[in-house]
Amino acid sequence: MQGEVQIKLLISETGDVESTEIVSGNPILAKAAADAMKNWKFKPYIKGGRAVKVRATLPFDFAFRNKVTDERSKSAPQPGPAQLSGSDSSNLADEDPNRPKKLRIAQGVMEGHMVHRVEPVYPPDARLRHITGTVILQATIGTDGRIHNLKAISGPTELVEASIGAVEQWRYRPYLLEGKPVEVETTVKIQFHM
Repeated sequence: MQGEVQIKLLISETGDVESTEIVSGNPILAKAAADAMKNWKFKPYIKGGRAVKVRATLPFDFAFRNKVTDERSKSAPQPGPAQLSGSDSSNLADEDPNRPKKLRIAQGVMEGHMVHRVEPVYPPDARLRHITGTVILQATIGTDGRIHNLKAISGPTELVEASIGAVEQWRYRPYLLEGKPVEVETTVKIQFHM
């Protein structure tokens, strides 16, 4: 099994994890991530000059080590920190109402923005039955470069879960429009050959 899970944390004034809540992902992987995150320690969040409790939803990736490739160049920006609720400093007044909220970008263009790729693991049952083919997924890539929405469009059903489990861990450099990151919709093709 591999894939991304999302865990909501309640972090105390001292930076300790008070509680965890599974938001999404495979239940077995999510429980393991939630249990591990209970032991994490954070730098206290300071608001108004004093430490406060904060909630954060963080991703946790599970992948087979030999299936991960890092395609980052030295000039590629690193992913930013997770957004903390309760400490949200975004200013909606700064947004341009005429600016598109989401762009449709070709797969080839987005491949050039990829910085981290996880290869799918061929499902043993599908391999045993000699099932091959191409899985096509529709993906929404957020302004943070993470996959936020992923659904299968076509392909052998026996290969879809493995494809989604890998692709949801891919990371991209944010796509910029007029110097600002925008959400992108694209397609992803995963090929399985014997």
